[in-house]
Amino acid sequence: MTVPFIEENDQTRARHEHLDALRALVGNVYPNKFARSKVTKTATGEDTITSIVGRFKKSEPQVNEGEKPTTEALEFANAELNKVRVALAGRIAAPPRVMGKAAFVHLSDGTSRLQIRGRWRELRWLGAFRPARSRRLHRHRGLPVRH
Repeated sequence: MTVPFIEENDQTRARHEHLDALRALVGNVYPNKFARSKVTKTATGEDTITSIVGRFKKSEPQVNEGEKPTTEALEFANAELNKVRVALAGRIAAPPRVMGKAAFVHLSDGTSRLQIRGRWRELRWLGAFRPARSRRLHRHRGLPVRH
């Protein structure tokens, strides 16, 4: 399912026809060097965020409405999920939320989102994002703050 971001007119139709002709000739029109994992066995052969979310929803412990899963069920699900390693590509949908040493990032592929938890030290490569606490410390010291 595609979401129309651009209105349909004769110019966009011509561009789509040209892109389809290139795909028929070359295959992947926009190649990249990133190799995604092949855990979910999709039709394209590569994992997307949507396929990973769908695959791992099956591993969630089944409970009734308003109940919590048992610790044994959670441990079993975590043991199964920790065996799988995936490599995904997507856009960062929102700035990381830093909570102490942990940071949470949302990756999006245009259809669905996936929340990733990591250590702040490991996610510093995201660049301009800094924890809010460090900004407050700079204000108290009288140093300039970048917004």
